[in-house]
Amino acid sequence: MNLPEKVQQQNVLIKTVSLVICAKNELPNLKHHLPTWASQEGIEYEIVLVNDASTDGSQAWLNKVHSAYSNLNIIHLANHDDGKLKGKRKALQTGVQAAISEYVVLTDADCVPYSKYWLKEMVASFNANTEIVLGFSPYQKEAGFLNLLIRYETLLTALQYLSFAKLGFPYMGVGRNIAYKKSILSNEAFEKSNRTSSGDDDLMVALLANKTNVAIQLNENSFVYSKPATDFKTWFKQKQRHYSTAQYYSLPLKLVVGGFGALNLLFYIAIFILLYNEVNLLNVLSIYLLKNIVFVLLTFKRISNFKEKGIVKSILYLDFVYLVLLIMNHLKAFRLKHGWS
Repeated sequence: MNLPEKVQQQNVLIKTVSLVICAKNELPNLKHHLPTWASQEGIEYEIVLVNDASTDGSQAWLNKVHSAYSNLNIIHLANHDDGKLKGKRKALQTGVQAAISEYVVLTDADCVPYSKYWLKEMVASFNANTEIVLGFSPYQKEAGFLNLLIRYETLLTALQYLSFAKLGFPYMGVGRNIAYKKSILSNEAFEKSNRTSSGDDDLMVALLANKTNVAIQLNENSFVYSKPATDFKTWFKQKQRHYSTAQYYSLPLKLVVGGFGALNLLFYIAIFILLYNEVNLLNVLSIYLLKNIVFVLLTFKRISNFKEKGIVKSILYLDFVYLVLLIMNHLKAFRLKHGWS
């Protein structure tokens, strides 16, 4: 497969892009999303689709439709449970090594771009110094409280890691929407980030990012959506995997990641102390309202950019409920780590 060597994009000379997607037993998502991935516009690109030892018929289906997509490169990866690279790292490494372009965009099989200009927008953020581009990947809006809660958590997480990256302190990204220069995704980088089955995205960013080599892309055309968990049990399991990654952060990163939650916890402890000491209820409620009003005022522009203004009216109760669930999840993670039932 031959791609043009370079394209001119927003006055920055860049190479064409390779979209790398790893899929393990994702046949329904492949059938649904492949036409969308293959219909991007504004830039030349290839799709490197790594079928990660699937057993659901993905290989047969991909072989059947391969000829319909001229820019599709399919790699069928056999079982690689050799005790070396954990999780999907072997599939990612294989896909990155096969990429033709020096610029690679990563996403997951259950993700769909908001726009047909997604790849164009992600690549537009590269300049002479950029080696990593952090994108935004919200969850699809659906009915129900859990969906609202998941979207709120995703919003908080994005506000933190993207803001710190903009300030020159990048510490994570999300594998659903991230771009790299291929040259920094070396075998050594995969091996050094190989600490746990999950965390292939944030541990890699923590390893490779610095104050000058990271850009963020927040144009809505660069957003990638995915379907959220539909029950609390599944969501809790997802959170446990995330916590298993956090233990491998450096101490400064742990302080950054945990700082917001810790400060929020201290705020509610102070609120309960005031109530226990029979401080006037109206005064306590005023403090609570002021805290949330200040948060909204400081972040409203970004919340609007993220297309999540609808969450604002629910923040008054989401803030407290999310904190309670966060504590419950951390306690569960602590029990699992120490083998307690």
